Amino acid sequence: MNIRLTATHAVENGAVRTFLPGVEPADNADALRHRILYPGSLADSLTNGMRVRPSLVRVHAASARRQLLERPLPHEALRSARILEREELRTPGSDTISHPSAPPVPSHTAQPTTSEVQHASQDLAVDTSAVGHPAIQQPASTEENTVPNQVLNGLLQLFGTHAGSRELSLENIQKLEKTLSKADKAVQTHSDRIDALLDNINKVRDERDAVKQAYEIAEYELALEAEERRREAERGRHLERLAEFQSNKLRSLQDFDTFEDPDDGLDESPKSVFDMLARLESEERVAKFIDFTGDLDQAMDLDIYDGLGRCAATFWEYVLVMRDYCLEKTERNFAGNLFGYLSNDQTLGRKCDPKRFSPTESTSVKSNSKWRKERLLPVPGSVESSERVLMLAHFKTTLKDGVAPRMHIYDDIAGTGKIYIGYIGKHLSNTMTN
Repeated sequence: MNIRLTATHAVENGAVRTFLPGVEPADNADALRHRILYPGSLADSLTNGMRVRPSLVRVHAASARRQLLERPLPHEALRSARILEREELRTPGSDTISHPSAPPVPSHTAQPTTSEVQHASQDLAVDTSAVGHPAIQQPASTEENTVPNQVLNGLLQLFGTHAGSRELSLENIQKLEKTLSKADKAVQTHSDRIDALLDNINKVRDERDAVKQAYEIAEYELALEAEERRREAERGRHLERLAEFQSNKLRSLQDFDTFEDPDDGLDESPKSVFDMLARLESEERVAKFIDFTGDLDQAMDLDIYDGLGRCAATFWEYVLVMRDYCLEKTERNFAGNLFGYLSNDQTLGRKCDPKRFSPTESTSVKSNSKWRKERLLPVPGSVESSERVLMLAHFKTTLKDGVAPRMHIYDDIAGTGKIYIGYIGKHLSNTMTN
């Protein structure tokens, strides 16, 4: 298969890639849409019984399924669905209508008397040509042609309800005809209104789908721009490190050796939150300072909502920012905290917008015992004997999709020499989420 694909769409040995419909191998940017599960991540997800973690299976499948379900229906299928919807509204209820042997007579309505039934029977047996119908001849045998009382009861009740009288007469027949005619016109009027409302509903649906498509395109373009910015930033940092290396060599009047970038490959963005956490654990240059102690399943759930990997890429960027902050503290004796590092133009290393980091929570969160408890997150016993600390400091992503992903951290660089990530997931409870 790789023979037919470009390098950006290829599948590495041992990797699993989920391709969404509409693959465009010639478009390098299109590769962002198609998820990759790398061999290392797959191996890390195996349980003691050598089975893949259920959470990984759920997340990997749910993300692809969600994107497929959100795709618009083909035009013909959409047209057919709307025709069926229109017909269902025109004909409410079951397709098969059961007809009782006799119409039910409400308990509050007086039953026709014996004389009324006999009179109606006589009316049915006489000549009715005066009302525009052929004459009905009285049969020789009344037993075979007698109208059942139940039928007469129902007929008299029909006249009583819609004509105002239980008398079988031409006048009542005309009244009933007018009533039925009005009902037919009302049904047609309502049917026309239903058609008009459905036309408006479908128009709004089409506008909604157009807005949704424009949003997805904008979201995709933003992801591409963010990835390009990360690459440009990495190229700039590489050139800075190269210039520093060459400057040091010139000062010592030494020959230039081959430059080995100590941060080579670190800025490559992970494709999912699971890949990011697996990389955090296996990358010694990062694991030396950063440790994830949170719930892996909660973190992986973010991949369901983010099919482009933007959340994973952003959190990885924050991880590298924290790593460089730790280097600044340990190697260059920086005296400030993480927020001070982000706000200081004189410090070296990666940085993010200080607005993306909150060193604490709002007063409403800190004063709410239930919300505070949510932020009591796990750490090793070497940090706190109870193995829980209050993690109010957190990083925010720029995603505005109702999930508002957060990364809560505890800075213990002065103690154990590490920063602990106690939570990655949807926004924890506050006044906005409740």
